Amino acid sequence: MQTLGEFKLPHFFNYPPYFTLQPVRDTREKQIQLWRELILDYCRTQKIFVVGLDEDFPLFSNPVIERSLSHEAREAFLSAVVAEGRAEWLDKSHRKCLILWHRIQDWADLIIHFVKDNGLEDSVMTVEEIRSGSSLEGQVNFGLESCLQYMFSIFSWGNRASWNGPYDSNASAETPRTQREACNLQRDLC
Repeated sequence: MQTLGEFKLPHFFNYPPYFTLQPVRDTREKQIQLWRELILDYCRTQKIFVVGLDEDFPLFSNPVIERSLSHEAREAFLSAVVAEGRAEWLDKSHRKCLILWHRIQDWADLIIHFVKDNGLEDSVMTVEEIRSGSSLEGQVNFGLESCLQYMFSIFSWGNRASWNGPYDSNASAETPRTQREACNLQRDLC
């Protein structure tokens, strides 16, 4: 079985037809399902949050069988992940995709449970504290970088947390952005 680092690739990854969009509807649906699962599994295990269509993403080619996905296939497979609610396009031209591993609501629930379990309701925390604080090690959201602000904007819609952006308009340019941005975790709204 072929691997990418320590990640074991599925058998279909060595099957050349799976690198070409299949014309038969049933076959294409199965192909899209397999690729959607592969993309999510790989991104989750490798802690990848953003995939660009035009970037050198390891799954988009297989040098062993000398095959690469076309731009159309890349977009079809990522669009399937988006349609399932496990990703969001970061731009209108569909060039970059934010991979969420979980649906937005599932991420919200995981983080809110973490907040409750650790007594952090009504706390103000910087993004850096949430993203990489030692209290988060071993938690599902540890190392969350590219999508934390996006998720908190989603949480705000459900009144589960608020994103306060720069809280001090007089903060100096030397103040790291992560220290100037905070999110207020509101116990009474959880």
